[in-house]
Amino acid sequence: MKFATKLVALLVGLVLFTSIAVFFPIYSASIEILEEKIIGEFEGRAVQTIDKLDRTLYERRADIQVMSTDNIIASRDSTPKEITERLIFYRDIYKTYSSITLFDLNRVRVAGTTGIGLGGQHSASGYWRDVARGEDSPIGFYRSEQLDDTMLYFAAKVRDENNEAFGLVVSRVPLARLFEIISDVAKGDGKEIEESILIDLIDSDGLILFSNHNQRGILTENIFFTYPSEIQFVEGESRGSRHTHDEIPYMAVFAREQGHLDFEGNDWVLLVHIPEEVVFGLVFELRNQVLLVLLIVLIISVSATWFFARSLSEPLKQLHDATEKVEQGDFSTRVNIGTGDEMEQLGNAFNKTTSALDKMESQRKQLEKAKTEFLSITSHELRSPMTPMRAQLQMLLEGYFGKIPRKQRDSLEIILRNTTRLDKIIFDFLEISRIEAARLKFNFVHASLTAPVQDLVKEMDAFLPEKQIKLNLQVGKLPKIEVDPDRAMQVLRNIVNNAKKFSPPKSTITIKAELKRSGIAFSVKDQGAGILPENLARVFEPFFQEEQTIYRKFRGTGLGLTICRGIIESQGGKIWVESEKGKGSTFYFTVPLKPVREILPIKLLFSPKEDVEKKIRQVFVEYLGALGDEEFEQIRVKGLRYKSLSDYVAELQSSGVLSDEQAGEILSRIRKIFETEKPAEPAKKAEENKAGKGKPKKSKGVGNEA
Repeated sequence: MKFATKLVALLVGLVLFTSIAVFFPIYSASIEILEEKIIGEFEGRAVQTIDKLDRTLYERRADIQVMSTDNIIASRDSTPKEITERLIFYRDIYKTYSSITLFDLNRVRVAGTTGIGLGGQHSASGYWRDVARGEDSPIGFYRSEQLDDTMLYFAAKVRDENNEAFGLVVSRVPLARLFEIISDVAKGDGKEIEESILIDLIDSDGLILFSNHNQRGILTENIFFTYPSEIQFVEGESRGSRHTHDEIPYMAVFAREQGHLDFEGNDWVLLVHIPEEVVFGLVFELRNQVLLVLLIVLIISVSATWFFARSLSEPLKQLHDATEKVEQGDFSTRVNIGTGDEMEQLGNAFNKTTSALDKMESQRKQLEKAKTEFLSITSHELRSPMTPMRAQLQMLLEGYFGKIPRKQRDSLEIILRNTTRLDKIIFDFLEISRIEAARLKFNFVHASLTAPVQDLVKEMDAFLPEKQIKLNLQVGKLPKIEVDPDRAMQVLRNIVNNAKKFSPPKSTITIKAELKRSGIAFSVKDQGAGILPENLARVFEPFFQEEQTIYRKFRGTGLGLTICRGIIESQGGKIWVESEKGKGSTFYFTVPLKPVREILPIKLLFSPKEDVEKKIRQVFVEYLGALGDEEFEQIRVKGLRYKSLSDYVAELQSSGVLSDEQAGEILSRIRKIFETEKPAEPAKKAEENKAGKGKPKKSKGVGNEA
């Protein structure tokens, strides 16, 4: 994870943690406070409403008692017409009743404001039942069949001047009038909220008398439909009770009628159902506002932190990228940090360091160029007098200048052999100088290597015939490719030559050539003494020779395999050796199917193998301590190749010697050592340069990978 991302994630985590730690307690407290406030407010409204209802009922009862003592209504001498006019007078004054009627004690309708059914006998129960029980002023409900409605009635006995009851005056109030009173509990909060609040008026038995969401009343005499709730209307228990109606969550509050009126069933309860979205509306609004503020704070914090982190991470990224370039050998890289603080000072110090390294690298390249030029010029200059010197010596030996005594001849032959050897050394140095200066000449033709290989084997049959070594050629028909046959045969000749030199008499050398996906693959397997494991990585180094009698007998310049390596690698091929002491050696090299026409210089004389060994040894000692040297020696004898190293590290990891993290770090460091030290892949680089892709990249595979 990048530095800036880590910093932003840290701050976001702190902000979220702080927000949660602060917001949720506040949010929970707000819910409780607002819930208590809203419930208390609606509970207060319910109490006021039930009190208003109680007062209204009390007033209506007083009204009916006033009418029962009226001189006209309470007189036995008054005519029905006079009584009717008086009842209409009271109806118009109070403007509450739907009708007022005077009955005699035989239930005969004497007079009424509607003028309907006069003289007929009234059979409705309710107030007649209350009168039969001796009540003077009954109150209750009954179902009006004529109006198809439930009515609230008020009744009072009418007595004459002797206080003898002779009639009953009854007034009726529609339940709609009660609804006008009880609906006040939901008013003042907006039409939408008012319509969402449900109100039920319930009697002492828990039966609904009236409801604004289900306006059903008395079905039959004194029987009501049961209220569908388990709420117990006990003070302190039902306050804030939750339930669901039509899949909508509600919170309920109630108020109980205080029983100022003395009639059966007057212990009414006003139940108010408030949708939770109304109860928590303010809470939700507060929550949304807080979340919005938190979101804004979070966005500002993240933006500010990201800007701050970028101001820190950008210089670090510049330094990191520049360091990687320096690690890859690009000392011309510079950083441009203008923060005006210690980071800028660090950047300036880095620039001074890379400037010094760049200067040193320039001097090294000049020295390298001077070395190559010196080697090339010296080789040419030394070789120039060698040709006439050899010619003169040969002429002396052949007697062109007269007969030479035996001792002088032997001395001249020694001089000629050493002159020839010196000429070979000078030629090899000249060849190496061409490889290092990228001036090695190739003559590419479209041809198959089958015939040149066969001719070479016939040629090499005549070399060291006294050893009677058999050359076993295994080559099929190779395809025609763009190749320089002479250079390819130069490499094969050198390897076969060495194989014959260092193989025992009457042994067999197997030469193979076959088509592979990467190119034409050659191998030369002998039955010689083999090479020590610790020397395998140095076989292709200049001047290296195995310290054995047979090697000293056929001592050469020690540059042949180095030149072979330069020729093969300059064409993007690979060359390597596999050997086991006492069981012979097998040399391999590949010739790519597509030639490299623009070759790059390859460093041969000053090999980095020893530096590579030293650095890898240091890595093992750093992670394994004293055991690091022993572990390194076990690997070195097998050859320091990245694959063998990675396999060995994996073995140590699986056995628990190294942790996963340590194994990853070791492989990463070893990979960087190889990428820094090993030569570039000429074929890939030449193609990139030709295509104008800028600086060539380092090769991931080289012929002599140590």
